Amino acid sequence: MNGNDRIRKTVSAYFSTLSAMDVEAWLALFASDGTGHDPGIPLLVGHDQLRSYFNGLLVHFSAFSAAHEEIFLCDSGAAVRWRVRATTKSGTTVEFAGIEVFEMNGGGQIQRARAYWDPAGLGAQLSG
Repeated sequence: MNGNDRIRKTVSAYFSTLSAMDVEAWLALFASDGTGHDPGIPLLVGHDQLRSYFNGLLVHFSAFSAAHEEIFLCDSGAAVRWRVRATTKSGTTVEFAGIEVFEMNGGGQIQRARAYWDPAGLGAQLSG
């Protein structure tokens, strides 16, 4: 498998494990010192912080469908346009979209993931 195929496979797995709400499979995609960053939260470093963040999502949602729409590859990384449709535990359905930039390490794991999306828009859906 070439580098681009490996990146595509990892990105696809990232979104499918989010959708499955499978924290351990999602974490396995990250290097042990990998980082994640969403708008409005501090940088998450390592599996323990990433796990806490993912488990925090699970508290709010009963269903979570995350899908990548386009993957743009460059060197050891990718920028990905994605869309989420989720249902809260109270039954509210929300939709939001964004872009995530990934950098992979030499072993094909995610070293850095940084997401760009509008938390205020999601908040308005949740409160409205």
